[in-house]
Amino acid sequence: MADEFLVNARLGRDLAESTTQAYATSVALYLRWCARTGLAWVQATARLGRFVYWLQHEDGGSLVRLDDPVRGARRVNTVLAAVREFIRFAVATGQADPAALEPLYDLVPDWDLPADVRGEGPARLRPRARHGLREPDSLIDAASPEEILGLLRACRNARDRFIVVAMWCMGLRRGELTGVRREDVHFVADASRLGCGIFGAHVHVRRRENVNKASAKSRRHRAAPADWLTVQAYDRFMVERDACRAAQDSDFLLEALSRRAALERKVHPHMARHVVFA
Repeated sequence: MADEFLVNARLGRDLAESTTQAYATSVALYLRWCARTGLAWVQATARLGRFVYWLQHEDGGSLVRLDDPVRGARRVNTVLAAVREFIRFAVATGQADPAALEPLYDLVPDWDLPADVRGEGPARLRPRARHGLREPDSLIDAASPEEILGLLRACRNARDRFIVVAMWCMGLRRGELTGVRREDVHFVADASRLGCGIFGAHVHVRRRENVNKASAKSRRHRAAPADWLTVQAYDRFMVERDACRAAQDSDFLLEALSRRAALERKVHPHMARHVVFA
């Protein structure tokens, strides 16, 4: 049953490989808990509160201190969301009784929804997940300019400096950046000659099946704008990349330049060492 659910998630719904892997881990935790408690996975939904407690405090089969949870609220809620999807799939495919869904949801009025979503007329009932932990509000600990500068100084080649700059300035995920092809990079003022109507320097982020396992999380194609610093870092990287004969046959933008190729490249030492900062 779990295999069918994961195959449907990856192939039927075209979810990212990383998302499918997260689903697999979450469902495995649920089935492990069911096996240890002696409950059938269909009937265990009525006792999901105990599963929440187990997720918080179980570590390698033993309970830990109550003031030292193994999994935080966000992680527990992620697992619960995957379990609900698993049970819904089982019900939809006729492998579980619809009654298995009843302990998972409460029917509540839709007054808390925005007016444009709720529509006019009396309140309607909608299902709301019954189990979940309150996640604490936390500020995003973004890297400071000083920390980014420290990373750039620690980089030993132009490729690594471009990776740091592109992720910092463009907000690209690592799976998005490592899946970029050379044809996706439009670092020109006018890309109309390339068949692109987007103005200004940008990178097209597309979801593909790549041999290097890199994948954009979103199915939707988007164009990420690039600033002057990113373009400068890209130019420095291209000098090194074009000098590496092994990388010229690859369509992927990021290629690991071998030590031998790096020694053979004819690059001015100053250009190979630093990115110019404004």
